[in-house]
Amino acid sequence: MPAPDRSTCEVRDWPVFGPGYHKGTLYTPEMCRRVGANFARLRGHLTPAAKLGHDRSQRLSRSLGLPNVGRVVAVRVSPAGVISLDLAGVPVNVGGEIAAGRINAGSIELVPKAPDPTDPAKEIDGPVLTGVALLGEEQPALKGFPPPVATYPDGTPVPPAADAAPWLEAMAEVMSAAAAFSDAAPTVTLFGRELPVAVVCFADLTPETPPVDKDQIIAALMALPPDQQAEVLAAVPPAAPPAAPPPAAPPDGQMSEKPKWFADYEAKCDQKFAEMDKRQGAAEKFAEDAQKEKGETEEALMSELADQHFAKVTRKVTPFALDKVHRPAVKSIITGKTFSTAADKRAAIGDYFAPLLALPDDPSLAAAPGNPVPAGPAALTTQGRAVLDALKVTNPRVAAKYATA
Repeated sequence: MPAPDRSTCEVRDWPVFGPGYHKGTLYTPEMCRRVGANFARLRGHLTPAAKLGHDRSQRLSRSLGLPNVGRVVAVRVSPAGVISLDLAGVPVNVGGEIAAGRINAGSIELVPKAPDPTDPAKEIDGPVLTGVALLGEEQPALKGFPPPVATYPDGTPVPPAADAAPWLEAMAEVMSAAAAFSDAAPTVTLFGRELPVAVVCFADLTPETPPVDKDQIIAALMALPPDQQAEVLAAVPPAAPPAAPPPAAPPDGQMSEKPKWFADYEAKCDQKFAEMDKRQGAAEKFAEDAQKEKGETEEALMSELADQHFAKVTRKVTPFALDKVHRPAVKSIITGKTFSTAADKRAAIGDYFAPLLALPDDPSLAAAPGNPVPAGPAALTTQGRAVLDALKVTNPRVAAKYATA
């Protein structure tokens, strides 16, 4: 079995052009169909070439030893006027760049008329396809068409090139040199005859594309025969109908009458919503009661733990300090929101009592028969009594309260 041909590759069924207002001309579906008909009529006389960009002399291709990068072997036009091409004889290295996505668009070249090769005295009414440019970073004038797909003649996909070919960098430079190609080429030679017409290419070769002139489009449309006008207008999507105005509100104090079935439905909905609200309220109350019960249980356990610690420090801290300082501080730990869980509160209580438990026992605080634990100001330390004396000057009312505690 002979080895498959891998010397060149192909691009099949590639959509590149369609009806619309392009480059200052209104291309109707009928004109697009004429491109396909003229290609068939000139088969054997004119074979449109594939090119690297729209450079007229194809300097880049020739410098690579490629007179062209393929040829157009088939033109198909859909009923709506979309033109698709088949290319053959594409160099494999170019196919690799297509597969890699670095050549990802195309732009055809058209002339408005061509001499009839069978009768030099006559001309063929265009548009006539003369070539297609493969584009890289240059943008096509017609957006929205899919990129080309390169395959070998047996249909096997061409693998993408791993690295960009060096000549791709020169492609943009050559394209920029051909930016004014359609304006700078007032004549074109076909079949040995020089025609006073320009080749129109459909790539955005300039940084800015001129805005579409609505008046020019209307003038071009009105210049068409009536049947073509109808075809162009039929392809335009209809405008969305205006939104219906909202119904007028009934006068104040009046209600618009509702059907009985609708009123019954509303009543059933209201009943269902009321039942849902009732069930939700019951569930929320149950959760709230459970949380409250859990909090009370935790508070009782933490209070019991605190009392155990207080019992251990009665011989280390005066009753006055225990009641006026330490018990309020520990209570704030138990009832406050700073410590969110029982474990947090338990740890905080342990941390609070650790330095108190480390204090040495005070013999004067030892409870014994005939020697009760002193309380009130008599149990104050020297520093505590100094504070109380200062309060007598700055705040006598508070000092009197602690003096009688």
